[in-house]
Amino acid sequence: MFMGGGGAVGLVAANACTMGLRSLYSLFFAARYFRTSEISSSVSNDKGTTTTTTKSRKRWLWILMRRMSPHPIILVSFVISYIITGYSRLQLQLFEETTILLSGNGGVSLISSKEWIKAAGRHIAVGISCALFIVIFMYKLEREFGSSLTSMVSRRRRQKLD
Repeated sequence: MFMGGGGAVGLVAANACTMGLRSLYSLFFAARYFRTSEISSSVSNDKGTTTTTTKSRKRWLWILMRRMSPHPIILVSFVISYIITGYSRLQLQLFEETTILLSGNGGVSLISSKEWIKAAGRHIAVGISCALFIVIFMYKLEREFGSSLTSMVSRRRRQKLD
């Protein structure tokens, strides 16, 4: 496989750039497709046709982005979970490093020790509990999204049956 002079890092950067461009295209397509008369404003010109102003397009894009993004509490809970699990990971790494230094044999018996299994279990429990809190927040705060998603799926199923 040819990756050019950038190597694997260049390949990942190119994929990230391509994904960003696809996301922007999809966003503009969604803004154009889902534009409704109650959200976008139109201006009549001399010929009687209506054109949407650039200001209203930007406003509609802002409204679309706000509707697409999760509730702010969910975003904050993601950040808090990231911080908590990062701290837990650092504690596990610190435990591993001190155990390797104290054992003197290069950490060969590290994984088989009961202390390491307990520390790893605590780290896993922290990750699972953070994920559960996020799921609970999502269930409580994103009911509107869930109901709109189920109505969209049921509408599609009815269309396929017709």
